[in-house]
Amino acid sequence: MPYPNFLCVGAQKAGTSWLYLALLQHPDVWMPPVKELHFFNTLYDEADVKWTQNAIRRLAKETLQAYLKKTPLYLIDYAFLEYTASIASGELFTEEWYQKVFSWHGAKHKLRGEFTPAYLSLPAEGISYVGRLIEDVKIIVIVRDPLERILSHIRMIVAGLKKHKLETGIWNQALADPAVKLRGDYKQFLPLWQQGLPADRILFVPYGDIATDPKGLIARIEAFLGLRPFSDYENLGVVVHKTPLIIIPPAIVENQRRNAVVQREFISDFLGADFAKRMASPKREPISTAA
Repeated sequence: MPYPNFLCVGAQKAGTSWLYLALLQHPDVWMPPVKELHFFNTLYDEADVKWTQNAIRRLAKETLQAYLKKTPLYLIDYAFLEYTASIASGELFTEEWYQKVFSWHGAKHKLRGEFTPAYLSLPAEGISYVGRLIEDVKIIVIVRDPLERILSHIRMIVAGLKKHKLETGIWNQALADPAVKLRGDYKQFLPLWQQGLPADRILFVPYGDIATDPKGLIARIEAFLGLRPFSDYENLGVVVHKTPLIIIPPAIVENQRRNAVVQREFISDFLGADFAKRMASPKREPISTAA
């Protein structure tokens, strides 16, 4: 059945967009025009359904608008327009819908991938379902320093609130979002992935390698996925979706710093001390007025 051969399951705010854009350049890889499909997480969290439906429809619309803007009228592929519109049409998040997404003729004879950081926090039964539905699926997990990751996530939410002219209680609103903690709860979820799938089908990637050794990192991912080496990647040194540098109140930073200690110690035990050292960004940004 036309399902993805690999999934990048997160973590959120850990370079998944960078890797998505890099692998899109490989001639033997195909991925949907909508980056995050949210198929598996919506099956286990009904609260996600409405938001993800709206997000997928918005992203499909933006994809179509961008395509029509850059493509001369005589070169328009109307089948592609119909296919992209179908991703956002009808009943979403069924197995039939998921198959339809990966049935585009351009995916034939290529390695198919999907990137949805929300998958990191799937429950054990969700991970088991992934393994049953997609035979031999491979999983990529990018692990970012827990303090850096959660502060970047908080900044992203606050930036969105400010964009909508909301200024009152924005920090409490950001901290109240359950995804802020869940999307980086390595201690809870990494063991579930390891227990749910064979070890040779999961690749854990330290976030810091994106900045310090992007070519070497891509080569490791190619080898893991069984891809032939590709030497013409562009913009591997470009930061994708850089979070606005919003100064976070020191009390929030200190609280998150204490919480991050447990996660950092877990990573060191689970993936090794060297991995733990490489999961942080080599260039740290100011994180609070006290930093």
